[in-house]
Amino acid sequence: MPTADFAHALHIGLGRAFLLVKRNYDTSYRDPLLNACFHDFIFDGYVEDSRAPYLFEIIQATNDIDFYREAILTRLSQLPAADGGNDSYQMYNLVACFARQGDIEAREVLLNKFRSIPGFSDFALAKIIIDLDGAEGFCWVLAELGAHLLTQGEEFVVGEDTYEIDDYLVFALEQKIGKIEAAKLIEQLRRENNPPVIAVLDYLDQHSRSAHRQREPDPQLSYSEVKQLLQMQPSRRGLAFYAAWGRQASTDELHQAVEDLIAETNVERLRRYLAIFRNTPFPLNHTFLFDLARHSNRFVAVSAINALENVIHPDVHEFALNNIEHGWMVGRMVTLLKGAYH
Repeated sequence: MPTADFAHALHIGLGRAFLLVKRNYDTSYRDPLLNACFHDFIFDGYVEDSRAPYLFEIIQATNDIDFYREAILTRLSQLPAADGGNDSYQMYNLVACFARQGDIEAREVLLNKFRSIPGFSDFALAKIIIDLDGAEGFCWVLAELGAHLLTQGEEFVVGEDTYEIDDYLVFALEQKIGKIEAAKLIEQLRRENNPPVIAVLDYLDQHSRSAHRQREPDPQLSYSEVKQLLQMQPSRRGLAFYAAWGRQASTDELHQAVEDLIAETNVERLRRYLAIFRNTPFPLNHTFLFDLARHSNRFVAVSAINALENVIHPDVHEFALNNIEHGWMVGRMVTLLKGAYH
């Protein structure tokens, strides 16, 4: 495969890039592979997972690991605050792949980057450190953030952006060690009364988003009431609201929603209608969702694919295969393909 074709396979995330380096690696692939490591090529970071594990597997298959490792660690170490976007997030995850294999230097690169710019990429490094080291990582992160809070205030300035700590740090801990153990650890940390750690815990108590999540759910609304909310611009409800309503709506109400969805053209309202079927079996003919899944607005396309994930039908299988072949949202189409078999 020519180098340009290899670069294209990397760009759209095809497995043949891995197969090629496994069978016949050539150093001419160094530049395109490093370019893929340094630049995040995923189509939609809100719904697609990081490509870091995919790239890490390719790196391991090259038998040229030291070259890529040194380049990636150096790149991350030297990234300025202004570059704290998706590209840097992919490199965090790549360096974390090395760290998970016992690479002490890779782990230190992550810790040092966090020390130098804690809010980099909206505290993404904090969550990766917690995922790496569990309870120990959580305590270390809180101590570092707490020292900042006590000396410099609540805001973390990164380039031209300002960030504030949120309770996703706690969610990261819960995902790593479980909610019960996370609650026990936080209780223990409060008893130890370490000022920097307590400063962060107190801040989270005061500013946590969890208070909004614990509100009593809305009473069952009729479709006519939901439609009024759905038509408002700007929306007074997030997509999660419509997904929750869809789970408890009647069959007749879902049919009405589909009829209005078919007639809708506004991008934002399309997303809200489609969200109704995020976790709810689609009640009518699903084929018109195929066009929406190839919509020019990627958020609409993703919402339509979410709805298709609840449809078990041979033509969904064929649709997924065709889109994989043409490189359209490959990661989501693979998930859709797996669901179509059940």
